[in-house]
Amino acid sequence: MTETPPARASRDTARRVVPLFRPYKTQVTAVVALIVVTSTLGIINPLLIQVVFNKALFVPGGPKIRVLVTLVAIMAAVPIVNGAIGILQTYETTRVGQQVMRDLRDRLYSQSSPSCPPLSPWSSSAGS
Repeated sequence: MTETPPARASRDTARRVVPLFRPYKTQVTAVVALIVVTSTLGIINPLLIQVVFNKALFVPGGPKIRVLVTLVAIMAAVPIVNGAIGILQTYETTRVGQQVMRDLRDRLYSQSSPSCPPLSPWSSSAGS
């Protein structure tokens, strides 16, 4: 049994999918910005570790406790902020995806035959 490699999106697929997101350009830009922010925040702690060693622990005259406490507090806050931004990013991504799906459903239902009964229980002719 041979396994087929995973399918890759072709340019034709991109040409069909990208226009679906154009009405939501602002939201998509916000999601991309959130991704950039969380990625940037992700590199802060490794950089701060170097600062902790060079500026707070191994300095002439002994460790600088105030500097160490400040840096450790920042290092503790960064993942919390990053997590909160990640939640917002997930929410926005899901919201945009659901809006695109709604647009696709609306387009599909608008093209269906008028003799088809409505599929939504909230439509005007439901229950009559």
